[in-house]
Amino acid sequence: MLAAGGLAAGIVAAAGWMLHEPPAGAGPAPVASRACVPCGAGWLLDDKIPARLMDGVGTQKFNGLTTSSAETRKYFEQGLALVYGFNHDEARRSFREAARLDPDCAMAFWGIAHTLGTNYNVPGAKEQNEAGTQAIAIARSLSARASEMEGALIEATSLRFPTPAPDSVETQAAADQAYSGDVRDESGKTPEEMLSFGLVNAASDVLRIAELVLSGQIEAAKGNTDQAVAQLTEAVSAEDALTYIEPSDWSSPTRPTLGAVLLGAKRFKEAERTFREDLVKTPENGWALFGLAEALKQSGDAKGAEEAMARFAKSWAKQSQLPEFGWY
Repeated sequence: MLAAGGLAAGIVAAAGWMLHEPPAGAGPAPVASRACVPCGAGWLLDDKIPARLMDGVGTQKFNGLTTSSAETRKYFEQGLALVYGFNHDEARRSFREAARLDPDCAMAFWGIAHTLGTNYNVPGAKEQNEAGTQAIAIARSLSARASEMEGALIEATSLRFPTPAPDSVETQAAADQAYSGDVRDESGKTPEEMLSFGLVNAASDVLRIAELVLSGQIEAAKGNTDQAVAQLTEAVSAEDALTYIEPSDWSSPTRPTLGAVLLGAKRFKEAERTFREDLVKTPENGWALFGLAEALKQSGDAKGAEEAMARFAKSWAKQSQLPEFGWY
């Protein structure tokens, strides 16, 4: 196991592997640092694209993270949300940045390893497994200062990355079986289930959106526009509050429904704003572009309506039937 005492300095001094490149002209890294942070497979998996904090990836928190750095926490939580969205490459960039900001954060290295594990899109690859083995080794070396749950997650993930790293179908299958086996705490939950709790959407939250949308549609059909708008506005807020995940747990965006009701009520400026907001969340989607064009047309903005319809035509080019707002 790696020596935790010299690990943080080793990471920064070696300046290789998963975190960042060495400064120009810095010369060779110390031998001890190289022992702590191998410069091997990780180089092949570092795409050199810098991490950045992004909007729209959810607001859930990982309250048990052991770190004193607020920025580390932001990048770690973003990485975790991206993992649940199956964006492993972008998640790894976030976890790398978390590790760079706090080299003593065991879970940052756990996160790097977690993104390198096999999944149904990417079966195990030798260089990927080697990098994951190195990452989880560092996480384990730091786990003494981590919480009990963090330690359980790290130990569970270490089963995915045995030493030596899997390099065949058979050794990969054995590692996968060990990881998915009966690693449970006294509550009967696996560490992964402990991690998932609170970081994925509850069924009640998703069903609440369905309830609000249906109520809004019923009120609109009755001619109760104000009540319909209130219900659908709440549905929009409920949808926005869902944790980021792909595919989305709620697959039918709520803003076009609200926009359609506003159009029917001749509240064209509000409808325009609603459709524009939806285009920020789902760029160039045909429903929002069609609604935006109609809102602009009814507001007297002929040029804007024409531009929106041109964008709609491009977005809708493979469809044979125009949208109809009646279904909302």
